[in-house]
Amino acid sequence: MKNRSIARSAYLRVSVGLVVFSAGVFLAVLGFGTFGNVLAQPRVLVPGSIKGNETAVTVHYTYGRVPMQGQGPTHILAADRPIATAPAFVDRPARSAQPQTNPWRLQATLSGVVTDLAFPTASTGYAAAELGRVWKTTDGGETWTVIMDLGFPYYWYGVDALSENDVVISGFDNSNFRGLLRWSHDGGQTWDPDVVLTTDGWSTRVRFADVQNGLVLDLISLSQPNAAHYTTNGGETADDWTQVTPDPVGGWFGNQFSFLPSLRARASGITYCDSTNGGATWGCRPSIDEVFDGPTFFLDDTSGWVGGGSISPEVRGWVHRTTDGGVTWSERLMDAPWPI
Repeated sequence: MKNRSIARSAYLRVSVGLVVFSAGVFLAVLGFGTFGNVLAQPRVLVPGSIKGNETAVTVHYTYGRVPMQGQGPTHILAADRPIATAPAFVDRPARSAQPQTNPWRLQATLSGVVTDLAFPTASTGYAAAELGRVWKTTDGGETWTVIMDLGFPYYWYGVDALSENDVVISGFDNSNFRGLLRWSHDGGQTWDPDVVLTTDGWSTRVRFADVQNGLVLDLISLSQPNAAHYTTNGGETADDWTQVTPDPVGGWFGNQFSFLPSLRARASGITYCDSTNGGATWGCRPSIDEVFDGPTFFLDDTSGWVGGGSISPEVRGWVHRTTDGGVTWSERLMDAPWPI
């Protein structure tokens, strides 16, 4: 319990400053951030939205963010890899197979603390940040343009792009404890007014399974367990969202949750919670790790991961994996020098 209390308070103080994305495991699975030029092979562009539209020749773009704290710049690294088709592995001996590696390069340095990324296509992408900033790229991340710069008290902690033009950002007003969303339907040229989800908390990540079903996790006042907001009709107005409490007892979850097109959602933290109906109802269990969990991501209904870590009595991080949809989980698969 001491570890949990320390980890939670540290999380609230430094927000995403301690979050480190593990290049060894999560680069292949954190599919919400996809960008970069093909380094070893020609780019295969994906027309329209990537969601539900990938094929065997689609290029997956992976990224990493250099860990940092405070108000300094965020460095974005990128690498690209084509998806290998099944025949390429048919005759390869299992014991001698080597994982494919990819070179990495610094692709962009954006000022401030970048908290989330979304790429609806291989070329168009959005980055959300603290102090009310949103960037956009139309060349796969080579160059970025600020399309929103509100400054204090706005802090954006989530972005999801349903198409090149339909973008939603989530976060909070740090002057009055309001959790917010904003929509743009013209690629960020103009933005609709604030959609206030809560007047007693901070909204973090926003994710949409499709154009109608969306989910947001919220940090409610420090004495209250985390809440979730879900929508089944697009989420354009505050009335379109319903607030629920996934776990009235356990309470806290990491920013990164998983939301599949099947409407299966998972959130992890002090406890691990699972929803089969887009966040309307949840079932919870103790955390996957004996200390606590941080982010969770599921590639599909069976393959998933959770990360975690501690800052006292030692600083370290770990990853667990499931191949049966979360029924059973592996032991710690890595021993990282920072919390994941």
